[in-house]
Amino acid sequence: MLFVLLFQPTTYNLQQKSSLGLLLLGILSYIMKTAIYLSELCAISETLTKSPQPEELLSQILSASLKASGADEGSLMLLDERTKLLKVKVGLGLSPEVYEKVSIKLGESIAGVVAQKGVPMLLGRRDAQGENKRKIISSLSIPMKVMEKTIGVLNLNITKEKRSFTKKDQSLLSVLATVAAISLEHAGLSSITKRNIEEMVLLNRLGEALGRSFSIEEILDLAMNTIKEVMEVDILALAFFLENKPKIRLVSRRPLASSVKEGLKNDLLSLLSDLTGIEPTCDEMILSTDIKNPGEPEAKEAIRSQFSLPLVTKANIIGVIRINSFSANKFSEQNIRFLATIAPQIAISLENAKIYVGMQELYAGIIKALSAELETRNPYTMGHSERVTTYSLKIAQMMGLSAEEIEMVNYAGLLHDLGKVGISDSVLLKPGSLNNEEWLEIKGHPTKSEGIVKFVSFLTLALPIIKHHHERFDGRGYPNGLKDGNIPLGARIIAVADTYDAITSDRPYRKGKSKEEALTIIKECSGTQFDPAVVSAFLKVAEEIGV
Repeated sequence: MLFVLLFQPTTYNLQQKSSLGLLLLGILSYIMKTAIYLSELCAISETLTKSPQPEELLSQILSASLKASGADEGSLMLLDERTKLLKVKVGLGLSPEVYEKVSIKLGESIAGVVAQKGVPMLLGRRDAQGENKRKIISSLSIPMKVMEKTIGVLNLNITKEKRSFTKKDQSLLSVLATVAAISLEHAGLSSITKRNIEEMVLLNRLGEALGRSFSIEEILDLAMNTIKEVMEVDILALAFFLENKPKIRLVSRRPLASSVKEGLKNDLLSLLSDLTGIEPTCDEMILSTDIKNPGEPEAKEAIRSQFSLPLVTKANIIGVIRINSFSANKFSEQNIRFLATIAPQIAISLENAKIYVGMQELYAGIIKALSAELETRNPYTMGHSERVTTYSLKIAQMMGLSAEEIEMVNYAGLLHDLGKVGISDSVLLKPGSLNNEEWLEIKGHPTKSEGIVKFVSFLTLALPIIKHHHERFDGRGYPNGLKDGNIPLGARIIAVADTYDAITSDRPYRKGKSKEEALTIIKECSGTQFDPAVVSAFLKVAEEIGV
């Protein structure tokens, strides 16, 4: 029919020609407008193939809607599933405070009604809300829906030209909004999936690290660093019982005023009391900062978002973990699920660490008792093992050994002479020189010490230190004549500490020398009997804190 109309113009009068022209213009206008909408739909699809962040896609959707519809201003609002509030995410022609302050309940105002009913609304001339009181010639609000579920609202206004949105605009924009909503949902799910994978990796890494650690401080650092990596918290707080006394750790992204710190402490103690039935008083509160802007003033305002979870083991509630923010509605369901996953791991690790510390103290007590029992046989060596251990630990710390290495040096220092328990008093307490046979018996004590201690599994790493503490740096020591770096570092450390204490202590066959004389002898033997690096560290210890 259109073909006939175009090629038989003489058949119609002027009025008919005028009507036909308007019809053709209308059809052409609709086709052009539809082409623009299709072009913008393609642009949104192209953006989606690049796996954009949701914020980037939101801006693309609003830009496409404005361009396709010819609107002068607009906004895109998303529905918060938790609070059931519509909030502006992107906009054009809106004042900055709109983004922070405007939250619309379902059923309230135009956008709230559109979101609740899931149907578009086309309105004519009206006064805009706000300080500028500008006129809105025409407005259109379109629900953004995925499978009948409204996830947001697209709002468009015409404020400059004397024209209005039409039903065709409403139809075409509804298609665009639906495609945009599906794209946004897809991008959001993609983002959530990626975030879930990242969180699973972090949880796996944390679980492995916690399984290897029995240090309470290390466990706290691991847990708090992981939480900070996953979610943005202004203050992260963890309170737990240690030896029936509460300890509190705070990590803040901003400096905190005293009132805020005091309020947090009181809240946590009150929460512990409610959870455990114990009235705790704070024994220790440590605040560390992870401040992004060093010049930022102290935070004095109230905390507006918070979430707490108890740290529960099989037997008891041992503490509580709490995330805090100065912003309202800060934490998502994803954040809460992550915290609920991580809390039991933290609780179990802290409980295991407390048990481990208790066992270590028990072992240390038994070891000290064994050492003391040995030394009661020889009043000249009373306290020798403890002094050697003290010196050795100071040297190890000066040399920067790890916590595990220092712990093994501690046990080796206490047990290094344990093998002397099998040496007869006639040899051990002899006031004069030893003959060859007696000297061989004495030289066998490091190997005997190792033989006794090897049955204690957790001291396996201390065995080489115990066995080789009488080796010499030049290879002339015993029992194996090891040389230089082949001698375990812990053994090289104990060798210096052991010799220093032996020189300064009284023996059945001589009086002890002065500290100054002992230090001189140690220096003279550097590079021959002793490792020069260990001697250097020992001299620094002697100078800085004394021995």
